[in-house]
Amino acid sequence: MIKNQEEYNVCKIKCSQGREKMEAQLLKMRERGYGETEISRILCGTERLVEKNRNDIMVYERLQKKDLTVLHELPLNKQLIALRIYLDISQAQLAQSLGIPEEQLARDEQHDYCGITMERYLQILRVLGIHLIPSYVTGDMEATRTIADRLLQKSKESGNGWLVGGIQT
Repeated sequence: MIKNQEEYNVCKIKCSQGREKMEAQLLKMRERGYGETEISRILCGTERLVEKNRNDIMVYERLQKKDLTVLHELPLNKQLIALRIYLDISQAQLAQSLGIPEEQLARDEQHDYCGITMERYLQILRVLGIHLIPSYVTGDMEATRTIADRLLQKSKESGNGWLVGGIQT
């Protein structure tokens, strides 16, 4: 996952270079008489890398455009990074608010908050100004939706930032 503008710029260049390299390899292999199955096998690793970079670029661009629906596509640990980007908070700012060295936060994000505890997760959300209300559905989905709608309305009225089952107000 891309975590800042510098990584975004590097990823865009790598993605472009990867596509160009793959197209050049494809032409050479066809000229040499390789079959489509062989070509596919040879290029599959490069194709996966280019696709991953393309997806990372798309997620970062959507966050920059304030499209919070991208959160639904990310696991919880990566949602923390996405929320920081969405809120235009730097790693340095978040680290300072958490009272930890910037290097520690950068390392945590580099590892996508692997093994994060619920306590730490909620602490980061609080510092980001987000209140999380999970939406666990058991039984009547309509009743659950009604409760979530009421919470969203209350959040809008209060002007606070709330996440209710992944829906931000």
